[in-house]
Amino acid sequence: MSNVFPQGALLTLSGGVASQDVIAAMVRRLVDLGSAPCESECDLINAVLHRETLGTSAIGNGLAFPHARTSLVDRITGCFAWIEPGCDFAALDGEPTRCVWLTLSPMTQRFEHYELLDRLFCFVRDPVVHLWMEHPHSAERIWGYFIAKA
Repeated sequence: MSNVFPQGALLTLSGGVASQDVIAAMVRRLVDLGSAPCESECDLINAVLHRETLGTSAIGNGLAFPHARTSLVDRITGCFAWIEPGCDFAALDGEPTRCVWLTLSPMTQRFEHYELLDRLFCFVRDPVVHLWMEHPHSAERIWGYFIAKA
C-alpha cells in the first residue's frame, strides 16, 4: 500500500478543526506531494465532501475513511491524518474521530478502490493499532507500522 500512500502523506492536526477542513488539508497534502492534480484540488475536496453527504465515513472508535471515486485522478492515492484530541466527523458512535484515512480512486478502478478500503479496515482492526489509538501522539507509530506492513 506504500504505492497508494506516498512518503509524506501523514498529517497531524489539532482538535477543534472541522471535518471539512480535515478533508481539505488531506487533499491539499496529496496535491503538494504531486499525487493529485493541482488544478483539481477544489473539485477533489468537493467530491469527498459530496460522498460524506451520502453517509458518514466515520465508522466509530475514532476512525474515519473519507473517500471518493472520481475521474479527476488517474491512480489510487491516499493520505493519513491524526487529529489530537479528535474532531466531530459525525461518527456512528458519536465519539470524536482521531484517525482518518482519505483515499481518492479513478472511476475505472472500482474493484481496487473497494479492495483498498477492505485492507484499511483490516489494518485498523489490528490489536496493536487499537492499543495505539488509545494514546495521544500515536500518528508516527501508526504510520510507521502501516508502512512496515504494507
